[in-house]
Amino acid sequence: MKSEKKLLFGEVLVSQLQHNLSRCKSARDKQLFTRVIAGNLLKKYKLLKVSSSLISPRCSRQYGNTHSLNYHRNKKCNALQDEVKTAVSSFFEEDANSCMAPGKNDTITCKNVKKQKRYLVDSLENLHTNFLQSHKFRISYTSFCRLKPFWVVQPNVTACNTCICIKHANFQYITVKLHQLKVIAHKQAGDLCKILCCDPNKKECMFNECCRCQMSKISDDLESELLNKETFYYQWVSLKENRTDQNKNAISVTVTKKVSTACTVKEVICKANSQLNDFLRHVYTAHHQFIHITNLKRMLRDNEAVILLDFSENYECKLSSEVQSVHFGASKKQISLHTGVVYTRNSNSEPGMACALQPMHTSFCSVSDSYRHDTCAVWAHLQLVLKFLKDKFPEVEIIHFQSDGPTTTTQYRNKTNLYLMTHFANSFAMKEVTWNFSEAEHGKSSADVVGGSVKKLPTRESPMEQIFAVLSPF
Repeated sequence: MKSEKKLLFGEVLVSQLQHNLSRCKSARDKQLFTRVIAGNLLKKYKLLKVSSSLISPRCSRQYGNTHSLNYHRNKKCNALQDEVKTAVSSFFEEDANSCMAPGKNDTITCKNVKKQKRYLVDSLENLHTNFLQSHKFRISYTSFCRLKPFWVVQPNVTACNTCICIKHANFQYITVKLHQLKVIAHKQAGDLCKILCCDPNKKECMFNECCRCQMSKISDDLESELLNKETFYYQWVSLKENRTDQNKNAISVTVTKKVSTACTVKEVICKANSQLNDFLRHVYTAHHQFIHITNLKRMLRDNEAVILLDFSENYECKLSSEVQSVHFGASKKQISLHTGVVYTRNSNSEPGMACALQPMHTSFCSVSDSYRHDTCAVWAHLQLVLKFLKDKFPEVEIIHFQSDGPTTTTQYRNKTNLYLMTHFANSFAMKEVTWNFSEAEHGKSSADVVGGSVKKLPTRESPMEQIFAVLSPF
């Protein structure tokens, strides 16, 4: 009789517990229910069979000896750490992976945070591969794309202010055409370099000095019908045009146009092979410079500073109300802007050691009503920068300048500039000064963003003279 009552009581108890478990909808309720019915008392009163039909052995072991019924959410095992997020964000903001948009309207806003746009220079798939090779973290492609900063975007047809390197653009046009003709399997010029070279990170391979890959070319071992097939490809070329000036005199000007060239498939392959060596040298030099300046900023010591500088396009002054002749004539005044960023060592990082901490940076913009952009004008602007640097960071004794290398030798890349560099280095008690020029058409840096940010402010504030006085920190 007692055994029958005990059996009936067990069935009713199990039925009640099952009913209570079915009413638990959320994970929190199920975890609390498991904590209540699990414990050592079940073993004492021989009720383990009852609990085993409701909860799994793993839950019983996990919550059986808990002394509190407080709910704790389990942290996901694949939760990304802050260190990984910082590394991915810093990787996307490196100049080797994205370039700053210099225009004053090239901004993007997300959750009331306004940032200057950066345009990706490669596909996300290739950037993910490069990130895994250069970092110890293991992160999936989906998480890598999700952690991309919102201001790092893909360039599109509306991004007209992005300056494309002519060597990259011309070789990319040929690569795309060969891919469309099914001559090669890759449609990106960067992927083609990896196939034709043993190691794209070695100078010998990229400079055609490697004995194993110096003979690597795009193969023309195809069917004669395909080689003789008529096709075309695009190229950016500089042409001479005859025009007339205001006095109706004949003048010759140089213009750059995108032209289409008709040819055969074999001629396209020969054109690609003829441009290949020059393109590989160009790619390696630009990539090596990006790595050098990035490592230089990360390995800064207390007495070192890096200065990135560039002239911004002249700002055209505007009035809130003006007559028609001022709007269409040449009456508007322009202002020269010399922009840049000063990088110094972060006080929280160890001297001479590369770390995840970014260097301290100070943006500057010097303003002048002179239209001169020659060497004398450069050092007229830089004297203010050196004075500001010496007052704020008196321990700095070594300066590394970084600028573009324009073809016009009146700005940075000339002997007069190097002479004035040594003269003013002695005047400001500098022990060592270096000047690095970027590869042709790869001079975009954070200095261009300063110009765009400065040009946005006069359209929001007034009067303009007071704004520029506030912008200049000197």
